[in-house]
Amino acid sequence: KSTHYVHHSATNSVHDDPDIQHMPLLCFDERMGEDLWSTYHGRYMYLDAIGRAMLPYQNWYYFPVMAVARINLYIQSILYLVQTCPFLGDPPKAGKKIMDEATGEVKEKYAWPKPSVTTWTASVLGLAFFWCSMYTYLSNLEFSTAICSFIIMHLVSGLLHVQILLSHVAMHYCVDGHGTVGATSAPNGNDEAGFYEWQALSTLDVDCPPWMDWFHGGLQFQLEHHCFPRVPRWRLRELCALTDEIFAKYDVPVVRIPFIEANRRVLRHMVIVGNNVSKMGLNSDKKVKSL
Repeated sequence: KSTHYVHHSATNSVHDDPDIQHMPLLCFDERMGEDLWSTYHGRYMYLDAIGRAMLPYQNWYYFPVMAVARINLYIQSILYLVQTCPFLGDPPKAGKKIMDEATGEVKEKYAWPKPSVTTWTASVLGLAFFWCSMYTYLSNLEFSTAICSFIIMHLVSGLLHVQILLSHVAMHYCVDGHGTVGATSAPNGNDEAGFYEWQALSTLDVDCPPWMDWFHGGLQFQLEHHCFPRVPRWRLRELCALTDEIFAKYDVPVVRIPFIEANRRVLRHMVIVGNNVSKMGLNSDKKVKSL
């Protein structure tokens, strides 16, 4: 939830959106090759020599990475519970200040809100139940069968990660906030966009017949979800005509394309960005310390 809330408030912001910050493994916008600061992670996203060598081929290893991306969620879940433990320190009142020793510039890190003791404990128990269930299931299988089962379940769940990134990777990016700075593709020509306008510029829908809604689980209507996040997924299709009418009234383009074409668009985008970023210079002399 922590990353998802930030993603909704600062969609495709190269400084703020943690859902697109995967340097140096994956790069979705050329500006991310400039050793940008991540306000969520509180660190610079360096373009190192390994990244420069790998990124031209990111379109080739993108799907294999998605196939094992669930493992990263396991790690992030544990880290999140540790960092938000209500028994460790006082809850943060504001973002943490961090100074760049090379330039003297003061950066800010996202303040991870700490949940109540009840919510945090329930999260820990839920995670413990998941791992106990996983162990119970796999331990009752033959070793080779358990390995195959573990691999298959993660390959299948990889489709979910593809679906999630599909709606944003090949769309527009901004520097800060929800298109408020550096939205170079904004139709108004002002390098900035309003919140709802930016949702249409940074998000695409997957066009599919109603009988395929079960496969996408509502994730194909990301634009409607971003504009109305509290609407249940089974009602999102009804919103399409309404959002199309509103955006057409203000000449804001809405992108809704089939699943296969959307994936092709993502891969083409990654080829262009990967090749361009790999030619950028190295600059990793930044050092930071907490204030």
